[in-house]
Amino acid sequence: RVWRAARVAAVDAAETTVEILDHCESDEEGAGIVKVPHEKSGGSSGRLLPRDAALIGDGALKFDDLTDVPELHAAEILHALDVRFAHGIIYTLTGPVLLAVNPFRSLPGLYGAEVLRRFLTPGPAVARAGREG
Repeated sequence: RVWRAARVAAVDAAETTVEILDHCESDEEGAGIVKVPHEKSGGSSGRLLPRDAALIGDGALKFDDLTDVPELHAAEILHALDVRFAHGIIYTLTGPVLLAVNPFRSLPGLYGAEVLRRFLTPGPAVARAGREG
C-alpha cells in the first residue's frame, strides 16, 4: 500500500504519532498507532502527506480531471485511480494526460460508437468513457 489514511494524534520534537483509520485484515496487532520520525531527526521510515478532504471515501468519483483536486500528490493520484477502478471507471484525466488502468475484464461497450464519439469530443466526457454500463 502506498496510502494509509491516518489522523495525527501527537507531535513532538522527534516524531509524529498517527492513528491509522483504514485498518486491514493483514494489519498486525497494535498497527493502529504508528510513530513517524521527523526527517531532521534522522528518520526515514515514512513520509506524512496531507489528505485532501475532497477525495475521502468515494470522493474521487466526483473528479473526471484530477487537476481539479485542490491538494494533489502521487499518493492521492494512486488512491483516486484505485477508487475509480473499483467503480469500473478506467479512464482518468490529469490535465492533458489521460490515465488508463487495465480493467483485467471485459467492459461491455468500451469500444462502441458512443465511446468513440466521446474521444473525438474534447472535454471531461473522455474520462467517463471507461464506466461500466
